[in-house]
Amino acid sequence: MEGEGEPVHEVAFNRSGPLRLHGRTDATYDGGAFRTENVTQEAATGCAGCEERQCVHVTGTLVATYSVQTRVTLPSVSDFPDLTPCQQRRVQDAINNVLVPHEQEHVRAFEGYNGVTRRAFDLTLCRSAFAAAIQQMFEAEERARRAAAQAASDALDPFNFDVDLDCEEPTADDE
Repeated sequence: MEGEGEPVHEVAFNRSGPLRLHGRTDATYDGGAFRTENVTQEAATGCAGCEERQCVHVTGTLVATYSVQTRVTLPSVSDFPDLTPCQQRRVQDAINNVLVPHEQEHVRAFEGYNGVTRRAFDLTLCRSAFAAAIQQMFEAEERARRAAAQAASDALDPFNFDVDLDCEEPTADDE
C-alpha cells in the first residue's frame, strides 16, 4: 500500500501577541544628465601640462538634471492566512495607517535627489582638460546629491512597530 499526506503550510508568528510588519522602499537613481550653457573661452597663461596656446580661461554654467524612481513593497493581510477577521482588520489598519505613511517618508527622502541645478564655473586649464573637468564637477555633485537623499532615507530607520493581535471577535451579545 502507498499513499501521501496532505501538504500543510504554516506561518510562524504569535497569533495572540504582536506581529512585526516591515515595508521596503527601493530607489533607482538615474545618475543625472548635464550640459553646459553660456560657455565663453579666452586665451590664458599659467596652465601646467600644455603649450601656452592651449591654455584657456573658460566660464559658463553647468546645468544638471536628476531623477529618481521609487518602488514601495508592503506586506498584505493575505501574507498571514491564519488570522481571525479581527486580527486581519488590525493588520490592515497597521499597514494603512503606520506602514504606508512611513514608506512614503522614504519616498519623499529619496525624491530629494530630483531636480535641476545650475552651477557657475570659472576655470583656467588646458583646453584638452575641459571636458574631464566638467565631467568631474558633475560626478562630484551627483554623488553628493545621491548621498544626501540616501542619508535622509537612512535616518528614518530602523523603524519597527508591532501589531497587537490580541483581540476577540464580537459575539452576538455584543451587537
